[in-house]
Amino acid sequence: MTTTEKVNAVTGGVTARELAKNHPVIDLLADFSVYELLENRPFSNLSEILLGGKSPVRGLMRACGADELFVSREGSDYEKFSALCACAPRLVGHPLYRAISALLDELFDCKLPLTPQYCDEIWHLTAKRLQERPLVPVDLLRSAMVDTLCFPEEPHASLAPYRAPCENSFFADIRPVFAPVMALSLKKGIKGRMQELSLASGVSVTDYHSLCRALSACLDRFEALGCVTAYHTLPPERGFSVPNEYQAGEILAHALVKDGKGISDDEANLFYAQMLRFLGKEYRRRGITLLLMLGGELQCGVEPALRLGGCPNILSIGRLLSYLDESGALPRTLLLTQKPSDFDAVAALIAAFPAKSEGEPLLRLGGCPEALLDAREAQRRLDDLSRVAPIGEYAMLHSGAWSPLVYFFAPRVGEAACDWLMREGGLDADRFAPMAEDILYKNSKKLLGR
Repeated sequence: MTTTEKVNAVTGGVTARELAKNHPVIDLLADFSVYELLENRPFSNLSEILLGGKSPVRGLMRACGADELFVSREGSDYEKFSALCACAPRLVGHPLYRAISALLDELFDCKLPLTPQYCDEIWHLTAKRLQERPLVPVDLLRSAMVDTLCFPEEPHASLAPYRAPCENSFFADIRPVFAPVMALSLKKGIKGRMQELSLASGVSVTDYHSLCRALSACLDRFEALGCVTAYHTLPPERGFSVPNEYQAGEILAHALVKDGKGISDDEANLFYAQMLRFLGKEYRRRGITLLLMLGGELQCGVEPALRLGGCPNILSIGRLLSYLDESGALPRTLLLTQKPSDFDAVAALIAAFPAKSEGEPLLRLGGCPEALLDAREAQRRLDDLSRVAPIGEYAMLHSGAWSPLVYFFAPRVGEAACDWLMREGGLDADRFAPMAEDILYKNSKKLLGR
């Protein structure tokens, strides 16, 4: 009996694809602009679809030696697509290559291979289809049953776009994610960043205590618009230093005087740990879930293909989380890693923290952004994860979506998860559908407090 036949047998004839389509999509970390979504401008050509936003396809083109002029600079859309076609034959086997082929087939009924030989033909065929049947971001999200979109925003950001959906009867729930990535950076330009924070919060930031008041005021603004998650990163080089409020204040004062110059890594680590302790208590008090990215950064214009490195030192992470927990400053947390090879270390970390309430772990493991685009890759990730952590607690996030286009693949990935559960779990009808629902939807829903 095939996997599909087994799924049909335990679900009363409902296929894995149909089961996956019945569950809405929650994206806790959408990586494209909320303005792009609200503008809802039709895609005009294939380059806009494949290379727009923070597309990881651009990183693959660089790895193939493509001229930067045709990757992200002044080259025309056609020249960029032509450069992609020149690189494509060297990308065979990559999940993005398979995803692009599937997209051409399903959206444009184009089965031509992405090669220099067929570049012009693909370009003109897809342009004609886009003219005949305009493709807009909202249609893609609606077809994938996107339920909730959360966009990381710095504390000083204008939150006006999050009022617009209510006024325009937008079909999905969109929320800001409190993401003080640059607000907590002591790097060059800190004076300007503190001025922006002062204007947004109404609190003049001149020292550590006023910075805390400003961040708390900004959290009030975010909460008023439905924010229930916060985003932080722990880059590979980030170590752990025991937080100290007085020392953190001295370090910030020095950074403000020198505009970020002369701050050592140890000082930056101590300051960051102290701010996490302060904000952790705020998040816990407000019921906000912490999304903690281990290695790399999602924000600040860093492209997915350029986010190097895996987890920071796992012992340093454990010490930091333990300290926050003992200080009453560790909120419900979702740990995100961009490398499946880090799953075992992160899973061991999760297992070390007792649940705060029965049946609800304090720490969870979230999905990898790359798994979004390819069913085969999604199943490989589930294989990796199931060997080290409880699969039923997994939150299969659509995080790192550089474009609304990514949601076109959401049902495909959901189907892959259902197929995997059936193949590996041998679950009967009473257990299969609930576990699929947990992985695809409910575990993410819990993080939103819904």
